[in-house]
Amino acid sequence: FRTLLDISAKSPAMLIYLDSILNVRSDANENYAREVMELSTCGVDGCYTQDDVESLAEMLTGWQVRNDAFFFNASAHTLGSKIFQGVTIPEGGVEQGNTALDMLANHSATANYICFKLIQVFVSDTPDAGLIARCANTFQAAANDNDQIAQVLRTILTSPEFNNSANFNGKIKSPVEFAVSMVRSLNAQGNYENLSLIHI
Repeated sequence: FRTLLDISAKSPAMLIYLDSILNVRSDANENYAREVMELSTCGVDGCYTQDDVESLAEMLTGWQVRNDAFFFNASAHTLGSKIFQGVTIPEGGVEQGNTALDMLANHSATANYICFKLIQVFVSDTPDAGLIARCANTFQAAANDNDQIAQVLRTILTSPEFNNSANFNGKIKSPVEFAVSMVRSLNAQGNYENLSLIHI
C-alpha cells in the first residue's frame, strides 16, 4: 500500500489535478494534503485535524512536475521542522513528505478505512465489524511485505462473511441494474421508454 500511495502522491496527473504544483512556501495549498488523508488513507473521520492538513501541506511544498515527472523544488519548500499528528518531523526537504506518507500508510485508521472499502467492493455494502478488524490486522501485519494487498484480499475472500449465503450475489448486478448502470455510464439521453426492451 505504501508503494501505491507513493506512486499516487508523485504522479504528475495527481500533482496537477489537486494543485500540488502550486503548493509553495509562500502560499501552501491544502488540496492534496486534505484529499490524501480523507480519501486515500485515514478516511474523513479518521486520524487527522485541520492542523494536520496545514502541516502536511507545508511538508509537501515544492512537490512539482518537471519534464512530465515528479520533481522536488527545494527552493519552493517551507523550511523548518513540522508537527504532524503530534510528532515532530525534522527539517529535511522531500523526506518530510515521505515521512508523513509513511505515517499515514501505517496508521490504524488507514488499515480500517482501506479494509472497509475493499470489503464493500467484494462482500457487502455494510461490512461486518469482525471482518474489518481481521482485515485491518492483516493489513498492518503485512505492511512491509511485497504482497500486502494480496494478503488482505486473501483474508477477505477466504472469510466466512464472503461465503455467507446472506452475501451471495450481493455484489453482482441484476440484469436490470446492469442495464440502468450502462445507460447512466453512457450518459444516454431520452425518455427511456424502450429501456424495458433491453435483453441481457
